[in-house]
Formats: sequence, C-alpha cells, structure tokens
Amino acid sequence: MRTKHLFLPLICGLLLSCEGNPLDTSAASRTVQVNAVKESTQTRVTTGTWSQNDAIGLFMIRSGDALNETALAQNVKYIHSGGISFSPYNENERILFPFDVSDVDFIGYYPFTETIDGFIFPVDVSDQSNQAAINLLYSNNATGLNARIPHANLSFHHQLTKIELNIRSENNATDISGLTVRLTNTGTRADFSLVDGTLSSPTAYGDIVFKTAANGRFSEAIVLPTTDLSGKHLVFEIGGITYLFPLSSALNIHSFNKSTRYIYNVTLNPRSASVTVESSIEDWINGPTEDITLDPNEGDVPDFSKGTRSNPFTVEEARVSADRTGVWVIGYIVGYYATTGRSSFVNSAFVPEGESFLVSQSNLALAFDVNESDVANTFPVQIPTAVAFRRPLNLRENPENFRRKILLRGDIGTFMNGIGLRELTEFEFIDE
Repeated sequence: MRTKHLFLPLICGLLLSCEGNPLDTSAASRTVQVNAVKESTQTRVTTGTWSQNDAIGLFMIRSGDALNETALAQNVKYIHSGGISFSPYNENERILFPFDVSDVDFIGYYPFTETIDGFIFPVDVSDQSNQAAINLLYSNNATGLNARIPHANLSFHHQLTKIELNIRSENNATDISGLTVRLTNTGTRADFSLVDGTLSSPTAYGDIVFKTAANGRFSEAIVLPTTDLSGKHLVFEIGGITYLFPLSSALNIHSFNKSTRYIYNVTLNPRSASVTVESSIEDWINGPTEDITLDPNEGDVPDFSKGTRSNPFTVEEARVSADRTGVWVIGYIVGYYATTGRSSFVNSAFVPEGESFLVSQSNLALAFDVNESDVANTFPVQIPTAVAFRRPLNLRENPENFRRKILLRGDIGTFMNGIGLRELTEFEFIDE
C-alpha cells in the first residue's frame, strides 16, 4: 500500500466554510512541523537519540477516527533532519493540515517500510545483524492538533524487548573472542497493528543468534516480548565448550516485557565450564538482580528444537508450524467438531441438548487452556481409524477424556479447513 492522501481541503466556497463562517486563511493548509523523541513508556523519560537519515512512517487521521483507508495521509516517509526534527523525504509529499482547520491525530512508526498491507507492520527479529532495522517504535500520542499550532510532537515507544549480555571469563585475562550466543525456541516473527499498537502472537519460532562483539565480551539481541520463558535457553559456545542457561530457572525474571531492556552479567568459568549469571532490569524499569551458577554441560548439546517429546509444540506454536512431520504437540482436550468445519466446535464430551448429531469419533479439539471455549483458540486433531487410536481417544466412548492433558505425535498440516494434527503415531495422557 503506497497510496498517499496528503491533504483533503474541504472547500464549499473560496473564503467560507461549509457552515458559512469565515475560514482562518492564515492557518489553512499549514505545513505540519514534525518533532519526534524516543520515550520510555515506564519512566516517561526521553531516552535514545536519532541517527542521520532515520526514517519514520506517518499517518494523519481526523481526530478521533480509527486508522483506515480514509486517512488523510498514509505512510508518508519523513527523515531525521537534526535534533528532534523530521522532514519529508519527498517534498511533494509534505503533509499539510486540513484546509478547514479541523483537528487531526497522528500515528507514526519506525523503521519506515514502503509496503504496509492492511496497516500491519511485519516484525522479523530472526536476523540481528542490523538491529536498527528491527527496533520497532510506535507513536499515537499526537492527537487533537490543527493548523493553528503546526507542531506534531510525537513520542515513540519501544514495542519489543532488548537483551544485553555483559560477558567475562572468570579469569579476566582469558581470551573469549569468537564466542557465539543464541536464544533457543523463541518467537521470530509477528504482526504489529498500526491501528491499535498491538503485537500478535508469534507467527514463526526458531533460534536467534545474538549480535556479539569480536572480543566476545558483549552480546545483544532484540526479541519479541513473551510471558513464557519455559523451553528457552541461552547457549554460549566457544572453543568446543558449551555453556547453557535455561531462562526458566531464573529466580526473579519470569518474562520479557515490551519496552524493557534486560541486562545479564555473565561469567564463564573455563575450568568447570560453569556459568555465573547476574541479571537485572535496567534503564526503563528498576528490577531485581540474580546470581546464578550453572553446572557444566556434559556430552552433546541437548536438542533444543521444538516438537520433540521433551519440548513439544504448544497449540499456539503448532498453529504456525505447518508441514512439520513427526512432531509432538501438547494441550488439553476441550471438545470435538460435529462436522468437517471448525465452526461446528462443541465444548463438551456430549451432544448439546436439542441437537441430533453424535459425538464425533474422528476428531478432537485441543487447546492451551483447559477451560477454553472459544473455537478460535482450538486446534483440531484427526483420530485415525486404527483401533489403537480411535477406541481410547474419541470422546463418544471416553467422555472422561474431556479436559485431560495429552501429548500427541503426528504431522501438522491442513485439516478442518485450517491447520491441525494428522497421521497420529503416538499419544500419551498426562495426569496432573
């Protein structure tokens, strides 16, 4: 989407408004003066600086309207021109206030991209080599403005999470150049709505390789916020030695929140291959610190890939992992589908009163939450005709399976007009 409506002057007469009142011609169609700062959402303190040629995308909408195709200005590129000022990249696309001096609101984002489909900014943090290109910022604070006061002062807020690692060897003289760091099993892609400033659940998962200094003493990454650190590890590798830090073992830090920078002070012990980790939440949030000593990793590095029996896909992860075969998925049985479409979801082990169909023997509805009742959050599972699967799994014969937790192994692919689990080869109930 590259359509740009730079201004829509409403002219009912040369000098009269549509109501017949004289227009303020001194302010009509005045150029918007764009100022932008990076601001912390937590402390309300302006932080960070802009670099030369940093580019933001701007939308102008009528005050109080939601961002949509009727926006007065759409995805106009403005570039940093010094201090906190931004100027149009193309002078012919300079944004002007409405001719009738009506109020408008502004929405801005960084970094600028030419294509914004459906007002969705595609977030991809899989490549950390150029962090400025993935450091998503958003602003929707400049509201109720008009041509009489032409300054649009936008405050941009970080929408992702920053992780910084200060790394040293127990013996400071030890050379740790060539060290590599990666974060396993984390979200790598998501969709950000410019309409309301919300970030979707991850649409892809994988490992993220940190950007690490040549001397190995500093490493950083920008990652998607998450409330669940289970199954995620920091993996340090140097000289054939591997150091592992399971993030879920932290005593005080249990999530990565947006707009927040997390700092870990990491000590590598070359004699015992142990890791001492001190972590704190700094800059925007004053948080706890941690001192963690890890036992050395022995033998081969564990398989951290998702979909294994020990590290199964959640329903949410499975939904964005199509075409994976022979993988494990975990969830709760929350019902079944009465027909071949997901809209026929029944949140029960029985037939609702007044219905004439039978409880399905050929499918199950899986969910992350044991009490899930929204079909949008369910994941269909096809039950094979083989007696070894159908007889113990279907809810018609086994209503007691309703709301039981289960591990299933199969192929993730097209099922029930969407994505589901097919070709089951193994299953295991998990009694809690």
